[in-house]
Amino acid sequence: MSEGKTLDKEMLDLIGAIEIGVAGVRRAVDQLDKLVALVKRNEILGKPVDDLEPSVRLGSYLSSAGIRYVGELVQKTEHDLLRKHHFGPRMLKEVEGLLQEMGLSLGMNLGNWSPPKSRTGEGRP
Repeated sequence: MSEGKTLDKEMLDLIGAIEIGVAGVRRAVDQLDKLVALVKRNEILGKPVDDLEPSVRLGSYLSSAGIRYVGELVQKTEHDLLRKHHFGPRMLKEVEGLLQEMGLSLGMNLGNWSPPKSRTGEGRP
């Protein structure tokens, strides 16, 4: 094999290796983007509903219904909320508006999401 053909082959091998490396970096960046999105989603879902600054009436209702976190709220459907005593269309509209501001909605399937663990008593023997 002549020196020119050997050099061409080595250059093609190098270019192939670079292309494989670039594809690997792109896959890693895509995975990192997915991980960041998941972390952000879990931060939002783990927020207390009080952080949404609901009206006093809605805040009282959510508290009495045991809905403490955004993640618990978004898993409820319109039907779930409207069938509760004292929950009407006006409060439903407020909930939908608050969730919409964060890109969320009622009736979301969160799979295996669970509320954050309580920090009460952390660090105590």
